[in-house]
Amino acid sequence: MHSRTAVSLLVLLAGRSLSAQQLPDGLVGAGGPDSVALPAASALLRGTAMQAPMPGVPKRLGLAAFEVVGTNLLVWSYNRFIADAYDAYANGDTIYWARVGPDSWKQNLREGFNWDDNQFSNNQIAHPYHGSLYFNAARANGFNYWESWPFALLGSWTWEYFGETYRPAYNDWINTSIGGIALGEMLFRSSSMVLDNTATGSGRTWKELGGALLSPVRGFTRLVTGDWTRVGPNPEDRLPERLNGRFLAGARWVGDRSLDKTDGQAFLELGMLYGDPFSPRIRAPFQVFDLYVQFSTNNVKAVSRLQTKGVLVAGDLYRSDRSTLVVGGFQHYDYLNTGAGSDTIGFEFGGQSIGAGLGYQTRFGQRWRLSAWLFTNAVLLGATSTDIPGALGRSYDYGPGLAYKVEASLRWSEWGGLHLQNGLTWTRTTNGSDGNHVTRLFEANLLVPVTHALGVGGTAALYDRRSYYTTVPDTRRENPQLRVFLASRL
Repeated sequence: MHSRTAVSLLVLLAGRSLSAQQLPDGLVGAGGPDSVALPAASALLRGTAMQAPMPGVPKRLGLAAFEVVGTNLLVWSYNRFIADAYDAYANGDTIYWARVGPDSWKQNLREGFNWDDNQFSNNQIAHPYHGSLYFNAARANGFNYWESWPFALLGSWTWEYFGETYRPAYNDWINTSIGGIALGEMLFRSSSMVLDNTATGSGRTWKELGGALLSPVRGFTRLVTGDWTRVGPNPEDRLPERLNGRFLAGARWVGDRSLDKTDGQAFLELGMLYGDPFSPRIRAPFQVFDLYVQFSTNNVKAVSRLQTKGVLVAGDLYRSDRSTLVVGGFQHYDYLNTGAGSDTIGFEFGGQSIGAGLGYQTRFGQRWRLSAWLFTNAVLLGATSTDIPGALGRSYDYGPGLAYKVEASLRWSEWGGLHLQNGLTWTRTTNGSDGNHVTRLFEANLLVPVTHALGVGGTAALYDRRSYYTTVPDTRRENPQLRVFLASRL
């Protein structure tokens, strides 16, 4: 899968759609991309995690299927008739991969899956965004989170076999489907906050346009079904129980083993904390999630970090007036680029994960809150940059793995605090160089409010990748990072 719609603008709009509400308990808001205790909290023991269809939206299987097929036809038509997309290789070969037909379809069906050599950002960002369109074709037509999974899986499967002359790729199918589900539910709920069925006039039009930018397939669905202009009640889950967003602007330094002789770069970050992970009222997947997107200048890629994590099921282990212990399952999407203007500094990591989380929060005094989290997850497919390109010539390897993260947060105001985290991810290469990769993250974030809506802060972090090869010497990358920023609540 080669040419896919960019995600950056839509994530930016998601961040800008926030309103300034109280920061959820246990979410420290310390300014870094991971300055939120990951979602995991509270309904499995009291009810069901299955989600009912959106109120007032019937299940429309035919329209949902039409939109999945239409999405593929629209993308393919652009690549075939407008761009006439092709790949040119160093050996002189040129492949016009959108020129599909019965011969390419039969060949793909006969030969089946392999792996591809696309760029890292294309595979790890653009493909999941494409998958979100399939997923939201179902969500916009009355299907809940779990019921929408097959639409993402089948939409991506049909593209892999029939949308390109290339053989279908394992990495494309997993990233597009599983990553698309995570991004799709996040964008669907973000668009719900923008839409307002009770609005009329020009205000209603602007809200519908904003919702369509965040979730284009949902916008199309509302247009053809008449919901774009129909006035009525809003669904009960239109807004989260609590919501907080912030915008950071500042300077960032990333070095190779040290920060000596390191040029600074400007960065912008948008963060959204949706819901309360310690709430006793969680009943649906992604009723609690976080989103962070960071843009950096002088970076290998403009998007240096994109993450979202959402609760799937959750329940209480203990609850009192002052303390809460919760456990839950969550879905995790990651894209990380630690580079600083050069491929020789930093590394990239991306992946789709499913795991469990255990969280504890206690309150003392009038203002102080302490929370701690332990997360363990299975990496379904991780992509880690490598110093030894494999047979396909990619600069990164693919493989499954395991990960953990420990976090601790201390809050003394509504949105300020100190947040610490230590995480490790191990991946076993199944396609690429012959070896394993271990990535580590140590990070400390501090945000000090100056007013109700403005604050200052900083981040100190160390990103570490160790690659253990079987045929060549092992390698290591250490990238310290320092950030200083101004923060504004949205």
